[in-house]
Amino acid sequence: MNEPEHPDYAELKRRLRKAERALKAIREGQADTIMGDGRHLMVRLAETEAQLRRIHEMLSRTENIANVGSWEWECDIDQVYWSEELFRIFGRDPAAGAPSFAEHSQLYVEEDVRRLKENVDACRTEGEPYEMELRGIRADGEVRYCIARGQALSDAHGRVERLAGTLQDITEQKKKDERIVLLVRMLDSAPAAITIHDDEGHFLFTNRGTL
Repeated sequence: MNEPEHPDYAELKRRLRKAERALKAIREGQADTIMGDGRHLMVRLAETEAQLRRIHEMLSRTENIANVGSWEWECDIDQVYWSEELFRIFGRDPAAGAPSFAEHSQLYVEEDVRRLKENVDACRTEGEPYEMELRGIRADGEVRYCIARGQALSDAHGRVERLAGTLQDITEQKKKDERIVLLVRMLDSAPAAITIHDDEGHFLFTNRGTL
């Protein structure tokens, strides 16, 4: 499973960062476009905030459709930020805030936590991006299969200050794949000869009974 190929996804994230920078500049009075009286400033501020809300809503819908959540981690202070969809995937209350990286051992099965830490360490120290499958543990104890991706974000001096990435819930696809594998095994072990072909007569599957 890949991150959503929907062209709006990356574009929405880019526009979100741009709108957040613009809003910060306006609030701090640093925007070059702000000229004239306070009324103009208030209009610009309202327009930017409205744009930011729309982008947040669009990004949230896109993540929900694709079952993918976003995250960022400020390494030095161990501050983690989750998107709304990531809270939904883990069945956690957004009001409680995202768990720190130090608390991530509660989010995944023990074996996967070790692999995650190894990948995160390499990403943080060497700037090596990672992609891996993890078994996440929801607040109610249910285990979900996920694809985690992460990359390093550096400051102006090239020092890694943050990690950012996504986590996609692939549980349903995993279940479908397991059912397909089970079906193939059943067909292959059947005593009768079984063949499957497409509309043009090309063989797609033959079991051991045909040999």
